[in-house]
Amino acid sequence: NVSGLRLEFAPLVAQGQVYANLSALISVSLNLIDNACHACRGQGRVTVTAGIVEDQLCLAFQDDGPGISGAQAAQIFEPFFTTRANGTGLGLAVARAVTQAHGGQLTLVTGAASGACFLMTLPLIAQSSPQSHPHVTADTQVVAAFEPAALCQAG
Repeated sequence: NVSGLRLEFAPLVAQGQVYANLSALISVSLNLIDNACHACRGQGRVTVTAGIVEDQLCLAFQDDGPGISGAQAAQIFEPFFTTRANGTGLGLAVARAVTQAHGGQLTLVTGAASGACFLMTLPLIAQSSPQSHPHVTADTQVVAAFEPAALCQAG
């Protein structure tokens, strides 16, 4: 039941570009949003914010659910680690691997005011070329990046 859940996207303005397999990054994004929705148990808010910080596109996926304990945070990206009764424990491990294959990083931000915040960073084209991305394939597209914005809300 998600009747009390609000999904928000920050306003985005094109500013830069990244090389990306768009369908793979959409899958990663949907996995992070799905995890946030489950954490909120159908109540609360999930916010996706984009911005450019230095030479990186940054996408923050933040929820106002119960958050992630220190013990869970230490294992959160390990394959087969799950907090869901029917979870496989592969979602975040695969999401991180896909992000790294794009030359980026996926991290859990500690110190969020409430809930959890995952930050995906991807290198902008201005700082890289297809030759520096070994995973650029025929499926790779140029994707617009966005104006800087407030990312994870610090506590």
